[in-house]
Amino acid sequence: MEPIKHYFLFILFAFGLSTFSQEVSKREYKMNRKAFLLKYAQEDTTLAEAINLYFDKRATGINKVIAFPVGIATTLVCASIYFGSDHTQVKSLSSYGIAFGGITTLVGIPLGIKGLKILRKHTRKNLYLAILQIKSGQMTSKDFYNKIHQTE
Repeated sequence: MEPIKHYFLFILFAFGLSTFSQEVSKREYKMNRKAFLLKYAQEDTTLAEAINLYFDKRATGINKVIAFPVGIATTLVCASIYFGSDHTQVKSLSSYGIAFGGITTLVGIPLGIKGLKILRKHTRKNLYLAILQIKSGQMTSKDFYNKIHQTE
């Protein structure tokens, strides 16, 4: 009975590995812009433009997300300077910094949310899956470029 049990466990393990290997591995899409261009867009200039636009959108999303923490950091630094100083001139200047940081924080909240949406939509995995669709003929590179260009 023991050998049958081991054989059955081996079959289940092998089946699990075969189904797991059908998923996209992280090494296939965890590349930077240059690697995507070199690997997939050698002959296709439209796909190269689409990849560049895709990574530009990602950079825009990152920049929008950064606005919120910068506002908070500016506010905290200026507030510590304001409450730590005895000079009226330093307090006056740091109060402007607090106001600037507060405004940056308020503006950064909607920008950060929009940036997170952009980053969630424009992942490298989604880019890789779209390239696979292009290579298999399900979508053209021009359609992919137009799809990226139209989205905000």
